[in-house]
Amino acid sequence: LSVGLPLDYEDIRHKFKKGAAIRAAFPNPGTIVSVSGVEDAMRAPGVDQVFVWKNAGDTVGPYLNSADRPAFVIAGGTTTAEAVANAERGVGLIQFETR
Repeated sequence: LSVGLPLDYEDIRHKFKKGAAIRAAFPNPGTIVSVSGVEDAMRAPGVDQVFVWKNAGDTVGPYLNSADRPAFVIAGGTTTAEAVANAERGVGLIQFETR
């Protein structure tokens, strides 16, 4: 619509009856010493994507907005509850050691 094209209602029709969820990792504030478990999170059931924005040597500060997330997981499932559980399991596998 914003570029002047007509709306195709097929583009906005629900095509899937599934759930999706995003969960972020929130380590203790400080300097990151190490990050582990990322590969395990990527292989976890239902996890579709893992994003890690901070690594060893980076600083973790207060969480003011979503851009402050050092890592997050996007997961899916047959239901929303399953997707949430998959995302929480995935993010739980990512371990930040901070000092």
